[in-house]
Amino acid sequence: MLYKSLHQLDNIWIYVLPGLYSAWNMILATENTCESILDAIKNGSFYVSSGYGFDSIETNEGTITVNLRSNTLLDNMYKYISFFGKDGHVLYETSGRLTQVKYECKGDEGYVRVAAYLEGGYAAFSQPLFIEA
Repeated sequence: MLYKSLHQLDNIWIYVLPGLYSAWNMILATENTCESILDAIKNGSFYVSSGYGFDSIETNEGTITVNLRSNTLLDNMYKYISFFGKDGHVLYETSGRLTQVKYECKGDEGYVRVAAYLEGGYAAFSQPLFIEA
């Protein structure tokens, strides 16, 4: 039933990058039910992970705030964060021992996607956040 429902959805960008041997679609559902999982997928409440992740991605008045997965071990590890727009254009990059990153939208991006890389080769990739001018 889940497969039949998923293949009928529009604008869902589930993907795995070449070179990733193990990756998961991390779904933020309110309940552990088929209906809740499908609702989360339809709303884009998921990301791809090879072992790292996001605690949250929030938007507020043109600012995207990314809260990276955080704990005592992760907070001391080096991270590299990229924000990509239409056609893979790099919008902003930063690195360091980060727990939160913000991007101020210009309005002409079309969409913004976040890639977070953790030392050791782990990564997380967001769904596109569509920007309305």
